[in-house]
Amino acid sequence: MHPVELNFLNAWDDLARLGRMTPLSMQNATTAPLTALDRELPVATLLAEYGWHWDEIDTAYAARVSPPVVRALDPQAELERRERWSPQSFLPAFLAASARAYGSEPELLVFKTIETPYVADYARLFPELRFVHILRSPVDNYGSLKRTVLEGKEQPFYWGGHDILRTLIDVRWLPHARAIVSGRDDEPERHRLVRYEDLVADPAGEITALCGWLGVTPPAEPDRQTALGGRPFAELPANPSKSGLRAPERVVRDMASTFAYDDVVDERERLLIERLTGPLARELGYPVAPPARGRLALWLSWLRPARSESSGRRSRARWLIEIAKRRVYLTRRLVLPS
Repeated sequence: MHPVELNFLNAWDDLARLGRMTPLSMQNATTAPLTALDRELPVATLLAEYGWHWDEIDTAYAARVSPPVVRALDPQAELERRERWSPQSFLPAFLAASARAYGSEPELLVFKTIETPYVADYARLFPELRFVHILRSPVDNYGSLKRTVLEGKEQPFYWGGHDILRTLIDVRWLPHARAIVSGRDDEPERHRLVRYEDLVADPAGEITALCGWLGVTPPAEPDRQTALGGRPFAELPANPSKSGLRAPERVVRDMASTFAYDDVVDERERLLIERLTGPLARELGYPVAPPARGRLALWLSWLRPARSESSGRRSRARWLIEIAKRRVYLTRRLVLPS
């Protein structure tokens, strides 16, 4: 499995249209349609965008696993044998060259991405691609994101030029849930849902079932974090949600209790997320209760900014603009729903 999170089709579209990635694309905070996926790109442009993956693999993975791994060949040289690439040809070539560079000839080429608005684009361009959808409760998913941004990175809620609440709901969770439901209905053989909660409760059972679906041999220790072909870590990277902590070596069922996380999601955030995601969440097995508060009452509860909305702010003027933008969003979603 390629260990670096891959932003591929979104990045390709930006590179083809603009020659660079936009900030929203880099933050996976956009649902804009991809209109340039039929264009080929020069190999130099692609290596300038993706070449850093090998440096990250060297430092964050190859040097940390036991025993350490050294690149056996130069993946860049393999890819430079062609002057131009299409997205359909480049992605498998990039993944295969990266695997070989670290001494692996895998049965399957696997990568991870959070480009959830573009599942249909991936399905269209790669007919043989299968999807493992890892989904988490939207409230807990937002709590992890909020803790990472406000506490781990000490940034404001609009870090990176986007509102993390709107992004989680409208750009990441809802598009992913819709794609899962659609894929499960239309092409069930290509789509498999793995709920985060089931995975941490029974890693051996879930991983064994998943490997059976993929047609590969399960790992000897399904609950152990490994990289680069099943190698264990001698030193795990830092935990992004709480400074000073290392990621656990084995799957932890309840990270909040284990590492004494504070509950960073306030009541009105929880009610908003449950209202906007509830129908799809219930369809995907999450026991979300019907809304406990009406739309107008929920909207009124947001009139006064919360203390967490002031965390990490850099200037009062920017903060006021972002607070106003969030209230406009809430008005559209609660008072003026389409």
